[in-house]
Amino acid sequence: MYKILFFSLFVSSICISQKNKPIVTKPVSLFDASTVSALSFRLVGPALTSGRVVDLAIHPTNNDQWYVAAACGGVWQTNNHGITFSPIFDANGSF
Repeated sequence: MYKILFFSLFVSSICISQKNKPIVTKPVSLFDASTVSALSFRLVGPALTSGRVVDLAIHPTNNDQWYVAAACGGVWQTNNHGITFSPIFDANGSF
C-alpha cells in the first residue's frame, strides 16, 4: 500500500515539475514602411554650420550620379550612389 502511494506521489511530482515549452514569437521590427512614409526632406534651422545638405539632385537616367549642395556653399558630386563624393566648385568662391 505504501509503495503504491509513494510511487504515485513520485510520478505526479515529476509530471508537475516539467518546464513549459517557451512560446516562440516573431520579433517585431521597430521600423517599417509605415513608420517613415510620412517623412520628407525639409530645411531645418539656420545655415551656420557646414555639412548640412541644402539640396539634392539625382541624374534622371543614372541613379548612381548625385549632386549635393551644402549649406557652406559647396557642391559635391558622386558617381557611386553616395559612397564617395568629390567637390565640383572647390576653386570657386561662395556668396
